[in-house]
Amino acid sequence: MPNVLFTLKTFDEARDRLYSSSDNFVNSLLGIGMQAIAEAVALGEKAGLDRNRLLDVLSQTAVVAPAHAGKLQRAMNNDYTPQFPLRLMNKDFRLILNLAEAVGAVMPAARAAFKVNATQAVRK
Repeated sequence: MPNVLFTLKTFDEARDRLYSSSDNFVNSLLGIGMQAIAEAVALGEKAGLDRNRLLDVLSQTAVVAPAHAGKLQRAMNNDYTPQFPLRLMNKDFRLILNLAEAVGAVMPAARAAFKVNATQAVRK
């Protein structure tokens, strides 16, 4: 599949294409953050911390984005209904990683998050 950025004729076309895909940037950031929170909660539980107390504390910290705070509240209520399909998250990770490769950017966190999501998508 040809890289779409290199098939465009002008800088303006490329810029417009990037701006139109800004949701991919946002979604990949949210996906990476959600995986980091899930790992922190899993570690806390394995270390013997009370799950609900840990979720409550995390939801009040400055490092947890407001977009994730609601997800922590859902977890406290044992509500794990999907809020964003894995296949779409994987699509956004794939697009971001393709762009990163095209421009020579290294994104190890996005690559690792994509691998985790892809593994989960296969299990479903």
